[in-house]
Amino acid sequence: MQDVPQDRNGVRLSAVQGYMTNFYRKYGSYVARHPIMVLLSSLAVVLLLCLGLIRFKVETRPEKLWVGPGSKAAQEKQFFDSHLAPFYRIEQLILATVPDHVNSTSPRIVSEDNIRFLFEIQKKVDAIRANYSGLMVSLKDICMKPLDKDCATQSVLQYFKMDPKNFDDYGGVDHLNYCFEHYSSADQCMSAFKAPLDPSTVLGGFSGNDYSGTGICVYCNISGK
Repeated sequence: MQDVPQDRNGVRLSAVQGYMTNFYRKYGSYVARHPIMVLLSSLAVVLLLCLGLIRFKVETRPEKLWVGPGSKAAQEKQFFDSHLAPFYRIEQLILATVPDHVNSTSPRIVSEDNIRFLFEIQKKVDAIRANYSGLMVSLKDICMKPLDKDCATQSVLQYFKMDPKNFDDYGGVDHLNYCFEHYSSADQCMSAFKAPLDPSTVLGGFSGNDYSGTGICVYCNISGK
């Protein structure tokens, strides 16, 4: 096509407009005469481009998504992982009461039977042993220990220092009700790892601040490895 203006139906077209008009007219005529070939070739191109999905991998680690591989933060994270223990993970066990559908009521989660039952569960958890590289390890070997002695277990049993003998010595359920209100001020309500334990982190499903009412009891263990 000559690089000169053209006239179409009395409208003067530029060289670019004339070129595009001729190109798309010929392209449309070709597609109309060979529809199957055009559809198959288009499908082949799409499938060829999709071959990259074979190596497609979803990255869900936030340190890889938001931190550059050569940044200072990434280097410090690598130094931390190679010289210190891996970042802790949390394991949870949730206990709940069974509602009484006949009377439309639910038993109280904070009761003497439930607390003693929770002590039995804790005893079984502490007795678990696993073989790791030829060594038998327990929860105390892998749990997070802020003061390098007691595990940072988030449990209502911490109000008794995780010791079943203290249940009767401290006053049983009455001691719990006291600690629910004075967990940050009373020394006897401190956890075994010497930190205050907010009752809202170990109890749920209650109304307002009535922690001793119906609801659920959450047992959380913060593992260090």
